[in-house]
Amino acid sequence: VMIVMQRRSLVFISILSIASARLSAGAGYGDILKEFQGDIFKVARQSEKQRTSKLTICTHMHIVPAMKRDDAMARAKILKALANPTRLMMVEELSRGDRCVTDLRFLARVDPSVISRHLAQLKQAGIVTERRAGLRIIHHLECPCILQALECTVGVLHKEAARKAYLAEAAQKP
Repeated sequence: VMIVMQRRSLVFISILSIASARLSAGAGYGDILKEFQGDIFKVARQSEKQRTSKLTICTHMHIVPAMKRDDAMARAKILKALANPTRLMMVEELSRGDRCVTDLRFLARVDPSVISRHLAQLKQAGIVTERRAGLRIIHHLECPCILQALECTVGVLHKEAARKAYLAEAAQKP
């Protein structure tokens, strides 16, 4: 378990062993947050008075479990399945409702076999499932929560565009 405090580019990881011990003893994340948040902000206020510490008061604090290698690999598998523009468009289209291969074909204007291969990757990652309806195979977005991750990418794109615009503007000033 890590306690991560963040303000702009600052990432401060602290109280790792104590928080882990509290969790092992049965304390909840909320209890640990309440317990340590006051201490951390007290230290931050003291450091501001002394003006010698590099500690910054943080705007928010999260307690997150440390990611294990198996978890990271499973997440990477899902992200890899999404790392194709055609598959992203397919997921977005499936968010509007179940579709068969013929319905998805118009997205990329490719052969149905290509669409089927993309769907196979999404199925293997657990993002999409299928069911038979007579002769047709209907595909369903099994985990609509994946759309939140896709929405997050839009936020990243907006921030990157703003950063580039700022740098371009700064470069034009004498």
